Amino acid sequence: IRAALQAIPADCSREEWIMCGMALHHAASAEGNLEMGFALWHEWSATGAKYPGERALTVQWRSFRIKSGWIRVFTGL
Repeated sequence: IRAALQAIPADCSREEWIMCGMALHHAASAEGNLEMGFALWHEWSATGAKYPGERALTVQWRSFRIKSGWIRVFTGL
């Protein structure tokens, strides 16, 4: 997953950034390791000029919920 994130600029649109976060949340939920998923999203997000800070990232992460039709790691941008 880390290698895939490196192929996506962290300065992407907000919509793409949210989709990446949702995909990471979904993958981390499936593995039972939300902390790892958040750490990857935080690490990747921090490389961009639009990085909103850890607090904003945490608030956004906590807003993600698993739903039918949800964004997943294999969902294309």
